[in-house]
Amino acid sequence: FQEALKLAPLHAPNWYNRGKILIQYGKIPEGISDFSHALEVDPDMTTAREMRARCLAQVGRFQEALVDARKCLDKEPDSSAVAALIASLSNDVARAATPRNGSSR
Repeated sequence: FQEALKLAPLHAPNWYNRGKILIQYGKIPEGISDFSHALEVDPDMTTAREMRARCLAQVGRFQEALVDARKCLDKEPDSSAVAALIASLSNDVARAATPRNGSSR
């Protein structure tokens, strides 16, 4: 993919495809970066936005993930997968915002 990105850095699918490979190898932050590059080139690429949302959630960045997922649903309102992702992320955001009882007695 390095060569493809050198030859066509403004081809969003190249960034997306490399991002998918990176996350398969557990390189989530690098995958997020590549999905972000894809979205800089093509802001309407919902596949990259959905993958970035899923990766952001994996690293605990639930609010950012929720923003991405909602943008996906705006573009693809019939996507049950994105609707399910939003429901899950909404729960994650609420759980993260709930103060934990840190007292130890």
